[in-house]
Amino acid sequence: MDWRVWRAPRIDSRPFWRRNDPLGHMVSTVVRTRPGHWVRVHYLPGPHGLPTPFGHNAADPDFVLVHGIGVSSRYFVPLAEELSRTGDVYLIDLPGFARLPRPRRPLAIPGFAAVVDTIIGELSLDRPVFVGHSMGAQVVTELLAGGANAARVADEAGAVLIGPPVNYRERRLVPLVMRFLQSSWHEPATIRRIAISAYFATGLQWFFSVLPHMMNYPIEERITLVPCPVTILRGEYDAVAPQEWIDHLGSVAGTAVPADRARGCNHVTVRGAAHSVIYDHDVDVYDAVLHILQHHAPH
Repeated sequence: MDWRVWRAPRIDSRPFWRRNDPLGHMVSTVVRTRPGHWVRVHYLPGPHGLPTPFGHNAADPDFVLVHGIGVSSRYFVPLAEELSRTGDVYLIDLPGFARLPRPRRPLAIPGFAAVVDTIIGELSLDRPVFVGHSMGAQVVTELLAGGANAARVADEAGAVLIGPPVNYRERRLVPLVMRFLQSSWHEPATIRRIAISAYFATGLQWFFSVLPHMMNYPIEERITLVPCPVTILRGEYDAVAPQEWIDHLGSVAGTAVPADRARGCNHVTVRGAAHSVIYDHDVDVYDAVLHILQHHAPH
């Protein structure tokens, strides 16, 4: 693996209007993986965590958080802070998002998963729980279904898929846009500002080049190959991930693998929440993550 690493400077040289960045208190590392994909890893140590994301802390579990399309790890901050009370937290900004360089060609979901799998290979993970939101739920699904490095920790891993798109009956642009608009009506103003800022940072060209890959990813097929317990979580008003779609995914999760652990699928609906449940209902998501860790991951 070709590493070119830049760590956050000790002296804050950012302009004053950006010094209140909620990610500023984390260790942030930019990594270049072959074939030239740039990833940013934010690290928040747990109770026994080390000051580097590439150390080994066997005392605490690990949490790997993957964001959705057009946004970044910023909206994971409240959840990450909750999770750091229990273990080490890794927030991953995918290539082309969060002001990272865009790959020459748009990545499909397996491409994003391969990049994350490369990062997983460099981390010493213990009892990891992979948390993916929206498109990030697709990336986590593909990571666990086919990632070589993820396979090495699958026997002690768990996954929380939050608002996984896209209902296979509605894989068209207009229905998808309508679903997002229906959900956004119930979102708080804060998450709307974060999302709009992230979309501008990403750029509409990259967003719309990735969107078809998200729309056509067959998560209902790939989730059958996930070899570890899964919790599928949605907000009550999440029109992007309606209840019947979540029920279908839960009914097929892990059914194509022999591992007994893969049969443990749990459904959680958070009342009052919409698609961005991870931000304004972070405590509920925290409880769901801790539940899968305590009930399914080996100790």
